[in-house]
Amino acid sequence: GGHVRVFNNRVVNNNHENFGPKGTMVADVPAGTGVMLMATDNVEIFDNEITGNQTSNVMIVSFLITERKINDAKYDPFPENVSVHHNRISAGGTKPAGSISVQLAPLTGGVLPDILFDGILNPEKQIGAATPDPGMPLRIRDNGDATFANVNISELSTENVTSGKYRILRDLKPYGADIPGIDPVSLRPHGIASAAGNPAVAVYRAAPEKLSAWGFYVNDNDHWVPAEGLLEYELNTPLFSDYTLKHRFVRLPKHSQMTWHESESLEFPVGTIIGKTFAYPDATDDRTPNERYMETRIELREASGWYGYSYIWDADQSDATLSLGGGAVDVSWKDSHGNIHQNDYQIPNANQCLSCHSNDGRYVPLGTTARNLNREGIDPSRSNQLTLWTETGVLKGCPSPSTQPKLAAFDDPDSGSLDERARAWLEVNCAHCHQPAGSARTSGLDLRTVQTDPAKFGVFKSPVAAGSGTGGRRYDIIPGKPDESILMYRLETESPGARMPNLARNLVHEESNQLIRAWISAMPNEGHAASK
Repeated sequence: GGHVRVFNNRVVNNNHENFGPKGTMVADVPAGTGVMLMATDNVEIFDNEITGNQTSNVMIVSFLITERKINDAKYDPFPENVSVHHNRISAGGTKPAGSISVQLAPLTGGVLPDILFDGILNPEKQIGAATPDPGMPLRIRDNGDATFANVNISELSTENVTSGKYRILRDLKPYGADIPGIDPVSLRPHGIASAAGNPAVAVYRAAPEKLSAWGFYVNDNDHWVPAEGLLEYELNTPLFSDYTLKHRFVRLPKHSQMTWHESESLEFPVGTIIGKTFAYPDATDDRTPNERYMETRIELREASGWYGYSYIWDADQSDATLSLGGGAVDVSWKDSHGNIHQNDYQIPNANQCLSCHSNDGRYVPLGTTARNLNREGIDPSRSNQLTLWTETGVLKGCPSPSTQPKLAAFDDPDSGSLDERARAWLEVNCAHCHQPAGSARTSGLDLRTVQTDPAKFGVFKSPVAAGSGTGGRRYDIIPGKPDESILMYRLETESPGARMPNLARNLVHEESNQLIRAWISAMPNEGHAASK
């Protein structure tokens, strides 16, 4: 991070117990810390009252002090271009806590300074033993009677302490020069809010009240069957949605085509509708034999983009009603083994669609990638779906499917290796958010199958802001140790604040969890200290 102004704050007596869940970065911050600046560039801290914080009023530290593994070669762990000036700082460091105090307090008479600098410098920008050069300025001045120390952590060792080589540096002179302040943020005045500027309003208002108005299903001997012209399809690995059965289809405008795309979703023309009906097994004799339809989700391609919303099926299965606000339905069903299950099935509201479907701020379809569609279809011929669509003229630009990537089926060992099947499930169920353009991009986790860097898909990766979602664990994945991996915890937990995926599931997907557990267990452990 960078370019931060911290001003006009009162940070006084922040000596409460750290409430951060174990394993998170927040939990590593010692109680009694006023302001901690870690691994952030271009920061100006001024005109604040920072007093009475018992570990230290201001701590300026490198990420290296955490001793956590850094997987990204581009990550800069050093705070640089920092100015702490014209603050009211006093009475700090009187009762230090945390691991840093265990190391330093015996050397400082049991107290720490008001302003503590760990002294860890970027070796590429270092002139002397502890002197920053003009390329990475750190300036501290005009903070009243605040005490200061560069504790020179990189030189702190038993050998240096006993030999007298270790020194705590308290001279502020190297940090007294002026550096330019950071420009304040200036927001332009916004216009008067108006629904007229939001095309979604018109789309939602035009949506039919009843699903039957779309003509997706027709009555055949008092049973609903897909209407002529729908392109039904299946996926190699589907999204888990609380064990629902799914009926997927595409309806294209007449005389139009889909366009093949190598890595992203197929491209669809304006006027396309992608639909998905969710159902549970049911023995009731009605228009949906052997199933109870719960909802039908619609994705509509307009000139202005994609829009999604749901229809909730009536109890008698006669029709479904538009529900832009979502809903919930209590349901019970019997599985193939005769076991009875219950669920408070959740139906997303229209806004929640973007939680998963957002990519760089745009609504995009999920599931309809060539690699997930590259399989036999459900038509009587059981032909490859991509081949059939090409031959019937509704798909253009598609190479021979036999030469193209094919996503493994997570539950079919014959479809791929353990790694391929686990990565396929994570891509379909998690990567729509956990990727560089997804809504969870700030987590730094990239679960697409095209990502081949283990650190990017979680191996020894520290959480960014997982909160209680860490379950007290330090890394997303620790090879060979699924029970110590955050990823495994979040997939197995039923806690609403921690479970993942956080939408479309109340229930634990036992089958995929067995797969992910086996995948982590089989990972080679290279002996990283954190795994011991």
